[in-house]
Amino acid sequence: MSAQSRGTQWRIWDLHVHTPASVVQHFGPNDGATWDRYFAELESLPADLKVLGINDYWFLDGYRRVLQAKESGRLQNLEAIFPVVELRLEMFSGVGGPWKRVNLHVIFDPDIGVETIQQQFINALSNEFALAPGAERASWSGAVTRESLEDLGRAIKNSVPTPELPDYGSDLQEGFNNLVVPLQAVKSLLGKSYLKGRTLVGIGRAEWADIKWADGSIGSKKSVINFADLVFTASQDISTWRNLVEGLRQSNVTHKLLDCSDAHHWSDSVQYERLGRCNTWINASPSFAGLSHALGEFDERVHVGLEPPVLSRIRRHPHHFIDRVRISSSDPSEHKHFNYEVPLNSGFVAIIGNKGQGKSAFLDSVALAGNSSRTGEFAFLNPKRFLSSGNRSAGEYHSELFWADGSERRRSFVDGHDPAGPVQVEYLPQAFVERVCTSDPKSVDDDEFEAELRSILFTHIPEDERAGELTFDALLARRTQSVEDKLATHRRDLKRLVESFLVSCRFRATNWLADVESKIAKKDAEVKKAEADLGAARGELKALEAHGNSNPELTVLRETATELAKQRDSQQANLATLLVDAGELEQHLLRLTSLEQRIEAASDDAVSLNSEAAELLATSPPDTAVEGELVRLVVNRKALADWRARTVRTQASNAASTRSAQEELEDLEERLKSATPCVSG
Repeated sequence: MSAQSRGTQWRIWDLHVHTPASVVQHFGPNDGATWDRYFAELESLPADLKVLGINDYWFLDGYRRVLQAKESGRLQNLEAIFPVVELRLEMFSGVGGPWKRVNLHVIFDPDIGVETIQQQFINALSNEFALAPGAERASWSGAVTRESLEDLGRAIKNSVPTPELPDYGSDLQEGFNNLVVPLQAVKSLLGKSYLKGRTLVGIGRAEWADIKWADGSIGSKKSVINFADLVFTASQDISTWRNLVEGLRQSNVTHKLLDCSDAHHWSDSVQYERLGRCNTWINASPSFAGLSHALGEFDERVHVGLEPPVLSRIRRHPHHFIDRVRISSSDPSEHKHFNYEVPLNSGFVAIIGNKGQGKSAFLDSVALAGNSSRTGEFAFLNPKRFLSSGNRSAGEYHSELFWADGSERRRSFVDGHDPAGPVQVEYLPQAFVERVCTSDPKSVDDDEFEAELRSILFTHIPEDERAGELTFDALLARRTQSVEDKLATHRRDLKRLVESFLVSCRFRATNWLADVESKIAKKDAEVKKAEADLGAARGELKALEAHGNSNPELTVLRETATELAKQRDSQQANLATLLVDAGELEQHLLRLTSLEQRIEAASDDAVSLNSEAAELLATSPPDTAVEGELVRLVVNRKALADWRARTVRTQASNAASTRSAQEELEDLEERLKSATPCVSG
């Protein structure tokens, strides 16, 4: 088996980069010195940035020069370079300034030759070009060259008032800005044989977003973005990327957003549109097919941020990831069966091949070097095959694992499992899988498979979440017991709440709120009437005193009325106390009833516990047997009955005293009324 590619990896892709040959750029003059610095900066890009898209608007000169540098031995840090053409559509957005037209980016398969792109796309669009509104006073020759665009820009600038010229860019820039093409013409060309299936279309998000969602533009706004395969942005804050993606998704339009640099400046510039300022990670091969695949699985293969989650896991736990596998012999010239090194992908690895092509041999070798405990079930490295007594050279071969943290482990083919060492690779050999998959669900083999799965699951639980347990079953039991304890507590609390609720319901059933309020209102009315009568009597007494304080009869009547009023006030206070005592006695009886119900519930629980204990003890060894009841609840029912009887008697006595007090109060009221007319007379 020869060395193979590691497969798809996470790389940074910046598909929107300008060069010194671009229509708009801030690198400097398009000369040798500027290009030398440009290539040096490309070679100093972040190590993870492996793919560039060279975008110089209509022109491919910059792409040609970068490609030539790559072919001559420079830019070896870059794995792929894509040609990109950016053009303006016959569509305006709501933004002002020179970049007010919607931008369309066409990404070409790098395998397409530069001349093919020039002839089959750029030149083929010549007959479709039109001047943007406001530039009709200029003329257009029909061929896209730097000179023709400069002529167009110069003519446009000559047609505007002199005070407005500072608002315009260079002749080349203004010529480019005012040259537009219809979307349909682009669609038609990209569907022809030379280009069909070999291009991807991107649209600038900022300009597209400024097209108003109005009745007259909503159709064209959706049409142009849904024609695109992806959307470009150059955000100053990458934390907004996910919200932008979701916003596009909710608008039911193309949401595959790539945040690229749109580099017009050197890497040391303070401007955000600078070389190397890109955090778009794509998990794909560095090719046109890889990019197309990644866009098809956008949510899984595209990430914008400092690093994808999988790379974060590798960085935090490098000892969990195998970097590569080496299988060789002590003397490759003498022992030639195995001599290769295979890099492994940190994500997903599939081994494909016909029977007898080494799949089991490779897997057994990896498991052996990882100290798997299932060496007895290896399909290749076993005494019946490669490790047979007739193969004396087996001990000359070894397998070696190189981990992402730089550590390595080497084992000879004749070595077995090391019980004292850690198991670094969990391995389910084919024989084991076949046995458990064809076994009876109630057999030992099925239990073994479940135990293996539990063991693997346990290895993926972080140490700080294992609660000190050593196995999955122990951790599950601890977690389950905790949940059961919480449920039991909640059941007890709920039971108490239900009992309290039932007591309240019974009280309300025998004491309607309207009745209680009616009685209170009646007593309030009686008290108010008595107070009014008392006031009237006192007034009459004062009047009599004014007419004749020396009258002995009046003096006696006044003293009698005063004494009756005192007795009435005292009796009212006594009655109020008796009513309060009656309410407290009623609440006392209700609480006593609740307590009796809880005692009965506890008695039921004790019976249930004794029943469970009896079942458990019935299966226990003889020396662990327990005689009698395990739980015994003693209830002094006589004391409880006496307590209730005393309370009921007290309640009856209180009721009698209340009736007597009410009768005495009524008698006093009558006597006070009788005294008042006499005084009046």
